[in-house]
Amino acid sequence: MKLLSLAGVTDPFGRNHLVFIGVCILLIIGLCILISKTEIKFETIINIMLIAWVCSETIKLVSNMSYLLSDGTVVKILEYEAKEGISILSAYYPREALPFHLCSIQPLFILTVKLTKNEKIKDTLLKFIFPTATLGAAIAILVGSEGADLINPQTYEYFFFHAFLIVFAISIVIKKQITITLKSHLQTLLIILLMFVGSIWLNSILSDTGTSLLSSYTNFFYSMRPPIDDMHLPILNLDNGWFVYFFTIIGIGVTAITLLQLPFIIKNYKNNK
Repeated sequence: MKLLSLAGVTDPFGRNHLVFIGVCILLIIGLCILISKTEIKFETIINIMLIAWVCSETIKLVSNMSYLLSDGTVVKILEYEAKEGISILSAYYPREALPFHLCSIQPLFILTVKLTKNEKIKDTLLKFIFPTATLGAAIAILVGSEGADLINPQTYEYFFFHAFLIVFAISIVIKKQITITLKSHLQTLLIILLMFVGSIWLNSILSDTGTSLLSSYTNFFYSMRPPIDDMHLPILNLDNGWFVYFFTIIGIGVTAITLLQLPFIIKNYKNNK
């Protein structure tokens, strides 16, 4: 309630954010029902998701491309206005916009599933995508770290991309593409743990460490700090230091993935027995 009372209209947990959450829920439910009631092929769902990914990355690219100006300032290309005596030194894509978050790398796995002929790789990736994309995208929609400004095209890209990602992940089990077992569950946990630890190295490589300017640090996988800097999230904060935060976010992830997959594991165990 404290977060809701402090949030502005376009801020995370503000009015627009809550509206987008409602729209995403309806969209996810509606599309999942449609997929379950029709004969649409899983290959077609993959193609649709890849098209959504290309559209998403295009919007992000156009919205985030920036100019470094001769006076030392940075301005997004879409907001650039020529001024006398100030020239463009370079155009660049901000490192924090790179597709290295858990949700933004999922389409690369989906593309691999489409292209690979190795059934073992395909099965492993689909078993990884189902829980991580479902939970990761759901958390992204709930947290709304991009805000909810209605005139910003990235707002629509952010919420609808994550909604489509959830639909794709759920379609994996709707179309019975995988069989979730205890072994596959543990394998998924191991992969996500390795990726999470790897993100620490990635963030360190891409950040200008040593400066106090927060914008100089990337935060992929949110392994370095909470997803929302200007709001004090319960549990997910740095009140007790980074190590406590690190093990807390790992514990939440392991628990959430386990709870999501446990019914499938139990069902498969009973069927085999």
